[in-house]
Order: sequence, then C-alpha cells, then structure tokens
Amino acid sequence: MFHVDFLHFREPLVSDARKNKTQAKRAAALDACRKLHQDGLLNESLLPRKRVLDIMLDEFEDDSKRPKIGTKRSKSYYEIVLPTVMTSIEEERMILYKIELRLVSESSHTKNVKQYNIYDPSQFPRKLGIIVGGQDEIFEHPFDIFTLSGQVSVKLKPLGPFPSSKYPMKLLEDFHCFALAEVIGFNPNLVKGEKKSNEYLMVPLIGNEVDIEFLDSWNSANNATEKSEKWKFSEDDYKDAVVIPQHRKMENFFVEEIVREKCPLSVLPNHATQTYHDHYEKNFRCKISDLNQPLLRISNADKKHFMYAQVSTTQDFDERTELNRNSFLDKRTLLVPELTKVHFIPGSLWREIQMLPFVMNRLSSMSKVNHLMKELNKTVGRHYDLEDEKTFPQLIEDKPSFKLLIGKGQGTKLTLPDMIQAFTLRGAGETFDMEKAEILGDAFLKFAMSIGKDDF
Repeated sequence: MFHVDFLHFREPLVSDARKNKTQAKRAAALDACRKLHQDGLLNESLLPRKRVLDIMLDEFEDDSKRPKIGTKRSKSYYEIVLPTVMTSIEEERMILYKIELRLVSESSHTKNVKQYNIYDPSQFPRKLGIIVGGQDEIFEHPFDIFTLSGQVSVKLKPLGPFPSSKYPMKLLEDFHCFALAEVIGFNPNLVKGEKKSNEYLMVPLIGNEVDIEFLDSWNSANNATEKSEKWKFSEDDYKDAVVIPQHRKMENFFVEEIVREKCPLSVLPNHATQTYHDHYEKNFRCKISDLNQPLLRISNADKKHFMYAQVSTTQDFDERTELNRNSFLDKRTLLVPELTKVHFIPGSLWREIQMLPFVMNRLSSMSKVNHLMKELNKTVGRHYDLEDEKTFPQLIEDKPSFKLLIGKGQGTKLTLPDMIQAFTLRGAGETFDMEKAEILGDAFLKFAMSIGKDDF
C-alpha cells in the first residue's frame, strides 16, 4: 500500500502481492507514477509538468509573457542603476582609472589552517582598470573589502583621458563580456554578444597602460583550435594559474601548491593499492603519459563570498593545524596536471576581476551620495559639506553614534560613510543600515526638544 501525501490522491494505492516488501513498495510507486501520468501531472519523461495556477495568470501582461509591474513576479530581480559617470560614456570624455589594491592584514585562518596562498595584489604587475565617462573625484576615496586572504584596501588612480582611437574597442568589449561570464559568473546568454556601448569597461593593465599584448594573446588563444601535441610538464605554467579539469566537467580551480612528493603512481587516500593513474584510467578512461609529474593542490576559483565583511571562520577546522604533512594532503583534492587545462587568465587577474562587482557597487554608492549632497547644496539654504576623510570606516556601527549626533549641531561635518549609512536599507546586505541611525535620530530629536534646542 502506498499513500501519497498529495491532494490529487484521495485514497491509498494498493499494489499486487509481491515476494518481499521492497518489490511491493516499488510496484505501488510505479502505479502512482502511472496514475499521475494518466492525469497529466507527469510528462512523457515522468517529470512533473509545470502548472500555472489561475491566480498567477493575472500577474502577466496580456500581449507578452513579461510579468506586470507591481506583481510579485516582477519583483524577483531589482535593476541596478549605475551613476551617470559609469553609463554615459562618450569617446571624447573617456577616463581610464587604475584599481590599486593592497593587502592591509592577512587572514591567519587562510594561511595557517587552510594553508592557501595569501594573495597580495600589490605583488603582481598586471592590474585591472575601468574606463568610465568622465572624472569623478569621489572615485579616489579609499575603502576596504575583505577577501579570503584578508583585508584589502581599494583606491582608484586616474590615469587621464583614454584615447579610444588608439585601441581596438571591439577587443576591449569582448574581453569585458568574457570576464563577466567566465570569471564573475554572469549568465553568458545575457552578456554574450554586443555590450552596451555607453557602459563602463574593465580592461587589463600593465603599468599604467592597457595590456594590449595580453588582449591580443587572449583573443588568439580564444579563437584558435586546439592542437594535439605531446604533453610536457612545466612548473612555470602552474604558477599563479587557474586550471580546468579535463577528465570530467568541474569548476575552475586555483593552483595553491605543486606537490612534488606526490605523483600519478602515488596511492590514493583511503585505498590500499589503487593509484591516481589506476583511478583515472579505470573510472574516466584517461591515460597518463608522464608518471613522474607532480600533483597539484587546488582551491575552488568559482566560490563566491561577501566581500564587505570579514570572512567568518569556524572552530571545526582548528584540528587540521595538528595534522602532519601526509595527513594534511590526504584531506585535500589533488589533480594530475596532464589532465587539466591552464586557463589563459592568470590567478592574480582572476581574483581582481572577482572583486570588481563589490568595487563598482561601493563606487556607485559613493558617487550617488556625493551627487545628492551637491543637489542639496543647490536647493537648500544651508550648505552641506562632507568631511574629507582619508579612510572609509568599514564598521560604521562601531562609532559612538549618539554622541556623534550631538556633535553635528556643534559644527561637526557629515562624513561620506554617515550619508551612505543613512540611505542603506537593511535588505542591501551591508554590515550597516539606516535602521540604527533612524532609531538614534528619533531619540536625538526628543533629546533636542527636551533641552529646548531648535537650531539643530
């Protein structure tokens, strides 16, 4: 007997007698599938058919399948509106900025427990730049983000007007779309093809110039057909590298270490005699020609995390610090270099591209607040100035907010973080929001009224 917890069935389904309990259950389940298919709830592949309830039909427009504005379906995604300086790019007003990144403090958890390489962007020559439609002084305001390696200071350095006639713009746009889809993970169907001509561009830099040699090499490698050549291990190919496993479809990986004490003839962890060579040949039909090549210790290059707050660490991994070398490697994934493909984008540039959405979002917030303050100065009698801070405080809620509010009435200037906090909703996913400031503001107004102050 099989009683399905589904409103479609009013009575239990009873199968024919079988030899044992397992066969009886399978027969009852098969009868349930047959009944659902007959009633049109399963398709020919016995997969559920998607049903549109009558109450949902009103959420779509009559002439198209687009959801109506104001319905629940239309609120699945929110359109991110970038400042004008990032979207209105004209050839005669293009400005090239260099994103300068510097590791301020290392993550001890990443270095000692996970034993991953600490990435300091300032140690690598190739940088990332953005081309925007005009110069905005607020872009030069430093702020911090948090990577797996630790706290990183971000500052944009203006490199002057960008001579678009000097560079192949189509190549720059192709690289921009490729990086969005391949590295950041945007839907390739949305970024494939032509990029909007008036949006910002990300470009690789070497020194203070666009690395056109790198772009040409990338374009040639991207369009070239693969040639079957005899494989040979070269250690230089795997330094600062991102690799793609070829034996089956997997994620992209950073090469954390070349493990010289391991080779394809090494025995797999938790196996008595099976080697890496035997494992790949038996399970994936991959033959390894070089049995003396070292193995690669890797980490996930596609893993995303929130970069506006410090990466949380748990105590569950503390025991790994006590493991010896062999035990440590047994708990890590090791790949055979011959069965991987080295990605053309190096690991250092890959990491910088992954930081770009957080950098652009912070720049967008800063630019919008700065524009708002300028508009207020035009329309309001009082003149509002933002205090020129050299740093952008990460944890705004740690400041003595109530005492600070009292100081605002005594000539203290507002800061850029103060204004960003005042316009940040709780759902924005920041480490701060306007709710605490709103509560403190109400308390401050009551305090000001109680002491008879009306000039705050």
